[in-house]
Amino acid sequence: MTKATRPRTPDGGYPVIDKRGLLEQSLRGETDLVAAELEKLWRFLLGPLGMKKPPGNLQEAVGSYVSARADAAERLGITVPEELGRQVSAALRRHKRIA
Repeated sequence: MTKATRPRTPDGGYPVIDKRGLLEQSLRGETDLVAAELEKLWRFLLGPLGMKKPPGNLQEAVGSYVSARADAAERLGITVPEELGRQVSAALRRHKRIA
């Protein structure tokens, strides 16, 4: 996947799990907003990567993404840098949002 072929959301952004987005919403207890963002994440990233249904929580979203990313990288014969994913996962663990 390249910058030109990355899926984009209707607002022009890229669907991501980041500490300024879903983590902050989760920490504030904004469950409806988190659910809507997980749906968007599935529609624009996880679904195209092969996930059959939207994740029910951040733990499921991260696990599904890591697995789907690895499968897609292998299928495409590419290497995907994992440092950002490690940083995001560490932040989610630190705040007890994933195990």
